[in-house]
Amino acid sequence: MKKIFSVLLFLSILLGAFSFACAEELSGSYQLWISVEDWGAVVTRAILALPGEVAQTDVEKDTFNVMVSRRDLRGNDPLKQLGTREVLNAYVSDADGNSLEKNNYITIDMKIGPNISAASALNYATGANVWVELQYLFCLNKPLTIGETEYKNLPELTLSGMRYDLIDRFDFGMKTYGEHTLRYAYYKPKDIYEKSPLLVWLHGGGEGGSDPTIPLAANKATVFADDDFQNAMGGAYVLIPQSPTFWMDSISGNRGDGTSVYTEALMELIKDFVTDNNIDEENIIVGGLSNGGYLTLVLAREYPEYFSKYVPVCEALADSLITDEDIKTYSELSMWFVAAKTDDVVVPEDYTIATYERIKALEPKDVHFSLYDNVVDKSGLYFKDGGEPYEYQGHWSWIYVYNNDMITTTNGEEVSMFEWLAK
Repeated sequence: MKKIFSVLLFLSILLGAFSFACAEELSGSYQLWISVEDWGAVVTRAILALPGEVAQTDVEKDTFNVMVSRRDLRGNDPLKQLGTREVLNAYVSDADGNSLEKNNYITIDMKIGPNISAASALNYATGANVWVELQYLFCLNKPLTIGETEYKNLPELTLSGMRYDLIDRFDFGMKTYGEHTLRYAYYKPKDIYEKSPLLVWLHGGGEGGSDPTIPLAANKATVFADDDFQNAMGGAYVLIPQSPTFWMDSISGNRGDGTSVYTEALMELIKDFVTDNNIDEENIIVGGLSNGGYLTLVLAREYPEYFSKYVPVCEALADSLITDEDIKTYSELSMWFVAAKTDDVVVPEDYTIATYERIKALEPKDVHFSLYDNVVDKSGLYFKDGGEPYEYQGHWSWIYVYNNDMITTTNGEEVSMFEWLAK
């Protein structure tokens, strides 16, 4: 009966029927922690701030029942999802989640996975990813002593804020060039005083808009500020621009015709960023996925001398639009293509495979291609019902890039993607 009441209560809150408070007039808040996984941003943890101390001996994972409301009211089919979260662990802590024997904070860790939609902090609709509106409700499955008093229910805690793992390492900016305003995220290496490389990373079709956190959150571009990448590079600047619409929006008005209305504005942004920072101008790398892979190849064609390496991932520049002269240009560059055979969004036979085969015929010195049968989880954490590794949509071959799973041979030596970028 108690759980039925909790669900009905949560529905009332969701619908805005009334605001709930315990009879004891307690007050409190909670903070949500968000990490970016292979499939996007998810809520992994909640830290409750209560008005009195709680003993660790009174808290365990079964103490709480957690429910969530996810809302995105865009478009004709707005998202209004009500779900529950599986609690993995609960313990008394400080405000940063460090375990303590007694305090007024409680950390609740929750299960995540690529098919657990209730954990997602994003929604993809109307062609773009956005942050959803989140509201959590924490119910007690057994009485809890807070301060000197035992309570059977918690109050409706208010959301005090979000903590974004790795996204918080980035800063954000905005510049206008002609009729185009580009927002961007950027990372500067710490405690490095010599000139450092720059990675320019171009997002996919679902990450355009006016919120530069989205290209970081929707498909794990946050890894470029993480220790593994930064250590491999010896410290690197990272610039992640955001297009207002699609990088593939073309000069002719026919999307994907081999041009982009954003090419010149993007190059001006890159050049300004290089001027304003201590960047090695001989070591500027550009890469991107799908829609961003398209523009990566456009930049390789238009500015072959400017960038040191190119990483087109599941790129969306049709081979039929690439001339023999373009192929010769590509063959003289340092480039690493990535795709999966199961990609049914950008079919590799019409894009990457066809283009790479033409380049390969010219015997390039430093052009590589990682073609996967499919895109599967390699972490060992997520599985299909039959026990096989979880399989993602075939277009998502960028997962292998972010996880540095790829190996190629250069000058007789096997190197990973990050090692190749650092050479």
